[in-house]
Amino acid sequence: MLKAKDEPAKITARDILKLGETCFYCGKSILNEDGTIQQFLTVNPQDGYVAHKVCRIKNKPEDQLTILITMGSYAIGDTITITPVLRFIKKTYPKCKLSLITVFPDLFKYNEDVDNVIPWHDTVDKNYMAQFDYALDPFRPMDVLRGRHMLTHSVDFVSRPVFGHSLLPDDMQYKVKYSYVEEESAFKKASKKFDLEKPFIVINPYDSGWESRSLGKDFWSEVIKSIRSEYKDYQLIALGGSRKEYDKEQLDNHIEFDGLIEFYDQLSLLESIAIMDKAACVVTADTGALHMAACTKDTKILGIFTVVKSRYRVPVRNGEVGYNFLAVEEDCHCSYAHKFFTGDLVISKCPREYPSYKCHPSPEKVIKTLGELMDGKAHYRPHM
Repeated sequence: MLKAKDEPAKITARDILKLGETCFYCGKSILNEDGTIQQFLTVNPQDGYVAHKVCRIKNKPEDQLTILITMGSYAIGDTITITPVLRFIKKTYPKCKLSLITVFPDLFKYNEDVDNVIPWHDTVDKNYMAQFDYALDPFRPMDVLRGRHMLTHSVDFVSRPVFGHSLLPDDMQYKVKYSYVEEESAFKKASKKFDLEKPFIVINPYDSGWESRSLGKDFWSEVIKSIRSEYKDYQLIALGGSRKEYDKEQLDNHIEFDGLIEFYDQLSLLESIAIMDKAACVVTADTGALHMAACTKDTKILGIFTVVKSRYRVPVRNGEVGYNFLAVEEDCHCSYAHKFFTGDLVISKCPREYPSYKCHPSPEKVIKTLGELMDGKAHYRPHM
């Protein structure tokens, strides 16, 4: 948590103008044509100057450069998408001091790209952010409301506001590490419920509150029943967390089924990734579990997609787009027509008002694609 004593005194427009109307480094005006003060300035009352932030960065020794990324998303998957950005910043400025504000600090416990991880809270003061040479909030909710999040790859959505361009596949891989501590803890918990020495498939049968992305309990029940029938030599493990600190009813959205070994709300995020890393395959819809699975080394991933198409969420591992990954999706191209209810971040009903969603795949198609993935007979090809 940020402490009040860490927050600098507020600086007013009058204070800035007392320091001058031109940039200390480039000599150009810090004012807009209408006389208002430009954004992205570095104000230093102690040394008596004001400068454009970009000029300050260019002229500052790299080992003194301070950068802050604010990731205020309450979604696990969205938070994981910031890891390529952190890595690329460190690749560009290896000696800089990089700080991150996040709702999920545990995901960055072993991330060597970030120097300081600060738990998010709702009162992050903008003046605190101003003390950094460069401070960005790449995940802007208003951008989501305009639908860009549904028509942009997850990595591009957070990298473009930071760098102004997309990242190459070699730089797009997610990275969330765990240690032997989380591995031993996860395996100890798992050993009480199933045999880790026998092959198992992880499934995340979660019924989202977003109607156009909710596959429903009947769908998941059919998928679970078919996996149990087709893969009798595999144990079927259900992982998922309720995030009860945000929504006390979320756990009720997970599917219960005979023969399904339930591990709901019993593992930490890092423990869950450790279990996924040992699994033969992870079967999940377009949720945080998909991004968590993308942090494993070689585990096969079956992604089930609805209104958001796989090409915008396909994971990159080992420098390959769609490594050990197949997608299940239908040829319904109305993602652009879906809107978000202002303030609720909930995707609306089908924009074409079909009685049922044509973008929702069938359980039969899921099992067929799972067979292709497990047999290694197919490679990822996105629907265009």
